[in-house]
Order: sequence, then C-alpha cells, then structure tokens
Amino acid sequence: MEEEEQAQGPKSFFPQPPLHFFQHHTDENAARLKELQAQDPNGAPPHLLELPEELRYLVPPREPEDGKWKGFGVLNEVYFHYHPIYISNANLSP
Repeated sequence: MEEEEQAQGPKSFFPQPPLHFFQHHTDENAARLKELQAQDPNGAPPHLLELPEELRYLVPPREPEDGKWKGFGVLNEVYFHYHPIYISNANLSP
C-alpha cells in the first residue's frame, strides 16, 4: 500500500500553511489590534505579552538597532548604499 502512494508522487508541491498563523491573520484581529493601538496616546502597540495570543502574531518584530541580525548562524547587516544613475551613463537613445 505504501509503495502505491509513493509511486503516485506528492499531493502538493508546497506544504500547507501552519493553521495557527493562518487563523490569526483575520480582518477582525487586525481591527482589534488597531483599537488597542488607538488607546495609547503615542499610538505604540502594547507590550507583546500583554496582548491576547491571537493578536501577538500580528505585531512585526522590531528592527535591530545596530542594523545587524543573526539568522541561521550567519551575521547579516542592512546596507543602504544608493548609487545614482545618470542619464549620460545609462546609454539611452531617444
């Protein structure tokens, strides 16, 4: 029986999304979070652990203050290098 299932191949190319994340991202929860933010005079979100569990996933993490973060054992850095493009260097013909 298992050999027949393996011969058919995967049922889906992508795994199903985690249901607990999927169920928390609703319009109702987003409206509740905005109401809680409106209660603060500065508009700051309340402390993450003070929020109900279904609203905690809607608050994005803070950006690193020094512009560096570590993910999968690799130190990453945010680079903001903008190189201006000049029309004379672009080789554009009218």
